[in-house]
Amino acid sequence: MGLDDEFVIYDEQGFYDATAEGGSYVYRFFPGLREHHSFAQFRNHFHRPDIIRDLIAGRPVTRPSITLLAPPTVEFEARPDPSGTGRVDLSFDLRGSAQLRTLRLFRDGLPLTELPVSGNTARLAHTIQLQPGRHNISAVAYDAQGFSSNVKTAAVQIGQDRRYNGRLRYVGIAVNDYHRMPDQNLGLAVRDAQLLRDSLQGLRSPRRGEVTATVLTDAQATRTAILETLRRAATETGPDDTLVISFAGHGARVGERFFYLPHGGSFADAADSGVEWRLIADALSPAQGRVLVLLDACHSGSASGDNFVPNDAYAEQLMRSGRSGLAVLAASKGRQFSYEDPSLGNGGQGQFTYAIAQALGPDRARADRDRSGTIELDELYAYVKRTVSNSTRANQTGVQTPWLARDEFIGRVSFF
Repeated sequence: MGLDDEFVIYDEQGFYDATAEGGSYVYRFFPGLREHHSFAQFRNHFHRPDIIRDLIAGRPVTRPSITLLAPPTVEFEARPDPSGTGRVDLSFDLRGSAQLRTLRLFRDGLPLTELPVSGNTARLAHTIQLQPGRHNISAVAYDAQGFSSNVKTAAVQIGQDRRYNGRLRYVGIAVNDYHRMPDQNLGLAVRDAQLLRDSLQGLRSPRRGEVTATVLTDAQATRTAILETLRRAATETGPDDTLVISFAGHGARVGERFFYLPHGGSFADAADSGVEWRLIADALSPAQGRVLVLLDACHSGSASGDNFVPNDAYAEQLMRSGRSGLAVLAASKGRQFSYEDPSLGNGGQGQFTYAIAQALGPDRARADRDRSGTIELDELYAYVKRTVSNSTRANQTGVQTPWLARDEFIGRVSFF
């Protein structure tokens, strides 16, 4: 089946293959449970591209024998101390068809603690301490099968200030001018970084107080400056902070290594003149809070063939760092290009960046689907994906589908 530019192929026993998010669009139902569970929750056992390939090719298929019991369930309450001390008492009710093993807790999307559990039912009490402001506490239970419960989230208010704690830092890196390969110059990459800066600094949201921004464009965007700026911003990002980084320009591949091309970069010697994504991931590692990378490094009209690297390949490279609390929102996926439109804004913008700016500003009410006053990661992605996909189809320029990868962002994650 195909839906929303995602595809899933599965057999009668639930073994499947899918595009990046396809497993989140098909569900299993278990008798006695009022919840449904996505295929993605059973990925470790049932994501079997080899079985699907054999089925399609008409070859004999050997399936493993798996006794699948219903995943665990978790319900919980969060009771803040009414005197505003920041103390929050949590009470949990867990149930499982298989033996329970672990309960993991998350604060504002990031790992908080892990509690051991045993038996088929359990009642737990746990106390946490939170800073003043508004927080989302999420819980996930795991059983001996390795399966997880659905995520349950509770909003907790500490004190009267409804803002979320922490600062928002933005680092924009954009190159139009490739002086060593002028035939690959871009027109709107720099404007995109500037629009993101202006949009973030102009936020009207309870999510953030202080916003700081650094933008490196063209000659400023050297290999050394990029890594030093990223490392400094990451080091200054505390547990309650959010770091947003945007890359606009060209990328390159040398063997199995991936590079962002700075002002002095060239496809001809990318391994020497480019900034390797592994080093970018290392530079971001000191950040203690949430990190969102906005990636637009695959532009229409850029080099093709061996030099073409999909945005989602760069995203996957960053995700290999294993860092919790990292999300990468890429402008396109697969072998799609990222398109610019001279009619957008005041002088033209990239479709991807313009959609983000609309979600944060003029069209914020529509992007904020749950009317919470903040834009959550899933809300931003849904808005940008729908807007860019529809716009590029309508303009008949070619399909462009934004793509989101995340690591250990659990529950509702309010960004803006």
